[in-house]
Amino acid sequence: MNMNEPIPVDERLLPPEGIFQPAPRRLLNLNYAWLVIFALSWAFVSFLENRWLMPAGASNWCLGGLVGALILLLISRTRRTRTWTNRAREAIVKLHSGDFEDAQAAGKIFDELCRESYGTPMRHMHAGFVYNRAVIYLYAGNPDRALALNMAVFKSRWFEEQRYGMFHYLPEILENTARCYAIKGALEKAEEYQLIAHDVTEPEREARLVLLDLVIAIRRGRYDVAIKDADARREEIEKLMSPADVKSVRVLRAFALKLQKPDLSEAEMTEALEGTKFFTEGQFDYLAVSWPEFREFLAAHRFTATTAALPNA
Repeated sequence: MNMNEPIPVDERLLPPEGIFQPAPRRLLNLNYAWLVIFALSWAFVSFLENRWLMPAGASNWCLGGLVGALILLLISRTRRTRTWTNRAREAIVKLHSGDFEDAQAAGKIFDELCRESYGTPMRHMHAGFVYNRAVIYLYAGNPDRALALNMAVFKSRWFEEQRYGMFHYLPEILENTARCYAIKGALEKAEEYQLIAHDVTEPEREARLVLLDLVIAIRRGRYDVAIKDADARREEIEKLMSPADVKSVRVLRAFALKLQKPDLSEAEMTEALEGTKFFTEGQFDYLAVSWPEFREFLAAHRFTATTAALPNA
């Protein structure tokens, strides 16, 4: 994909809340804008001093004051950035703990971060917080809400160029968006974003897209493709994906195997589900919110929140 072109955005899906709509990137970076303002202020005072409209030395005092103000501004921004970053890391740890209450707490943290960073000069950070909130909505089984926030992130265009320091997150956001559509069963839209995600992902990191690829392949009835892809990339998957997503890949592979071979024996299924024993109740439910056949499979093997006997049974 030519990254001079914006990512497709369905503006009908944009969230109604302003705090979840990141400010778009501007031609003039705000950091440079402050420098321009300070420089013009000093030049104006120097002009008045040269015209004897201000006392001698006024420009030096002005320069000193502006430098001091700039230093204080940078210190304030650095402290705020560090605080927000630490809180975001805390929320991400909670999200990936697999605990439902921790995930809810992570959502609240990102709600607060979106609210606090909205309208500040740290617009790129706000866009990142909105995306992380979208991830939490997806895992909570709300792909519609996750899609809305992802569309707002794409509209801001903060992730489309390397100079903004956010470009390396772009494949992840595209994958998340495509997964939302795939979970909803909107496969044509899912494949549109899937293609872009593969285009912008480095070859050595494409295994991170396997979960998305499996969902689409299985829902398209391409069971053999799903199984072969999961098997061929097994080592890469375990290196690049989170433990929770690795287990999701294994469960999806087992589901594809069952669809491909309805008379699969209990021993073969047990082997296929090897490595998924320790899971959290409802961990895979979000994948089945609009996929009755997969939900039946999860229930049959006691993976859903309502059928799992114990969180780690």
